[in-house]
Amino acid sequence: GRFMARSVSFLKRTQGLNKRVPVTSLKLLYTQAAGLHPIVECKAKQWALQSRGRFPVRRPEGGAEFVLWETAANDWWTERNIRWPPLKKAGRAIEKLVRTYGGAVWMVQDLVRQSIVFEKSAELLKCLETIVDDADVEVIGAKNRLRPDYNPLSSAGYRDVHLNLRLRTAQAEALGVECHVFEIQLQLSAYAGTKVSGGHRRYVAFRNALCM
Repeated sequence: GRFMARSVSFLKRTQGLNKRVPVTSLKLLYTQAAGLHPIVECKAKQWALQSRGRFPVRRPEGGAEFVLWETAANDWWTERNIRWPPLKKAGRAIEKLVRTYGGAVWMVQDLVRQSIVFEKSAELLKCLETIVDDADVEVIGAKNRLRPDYNPLSSAGYRDVHLNLRLRTAQAEALGVECHVFEIQLQLSAYAGTKVSGGHRRYVAFRNALCM
């Protein structure tokens, strides 16, 4: 809407800035995130299509289920009811700035985030390979919380593979957001289902108790 239009206008005016200089303004970081958000969503759909990825869909009776993107893309109602993650709330971003990053705005790398869910580990691995091999992608960091030696107690039982990436598509470059770092979570349905059914609230309580 209006915020997106103003964000795009502002991004075009700031294209001449040195994009490798760390961002120090949370407002600017959110402006970049608003421009990148729909581009990342489009990419997530492409990756899901190539790897049998799924997204959560709201159901009229309540709750959600994980539906193959290949199926959802061909059904108007299902596609319309996918629960796409919004930008991270400003309050939570400020919490992370204060608690974890010592005020370093550029270290907040998950204002834009997407999750892709898989029934099988082989599908998750296929998606991971697809992302790494994508010519538009620069991998900034990765965390494998599915590895055998990972201690699930450190994340309240939640596990996934999570990547921090940059996108260098023509559209991202046109908006000057190709250096903005975002997050992709690759989840197995067993863990993702727990998150949807209330596990995320438990994780938030766990995180707040540790001041994370």
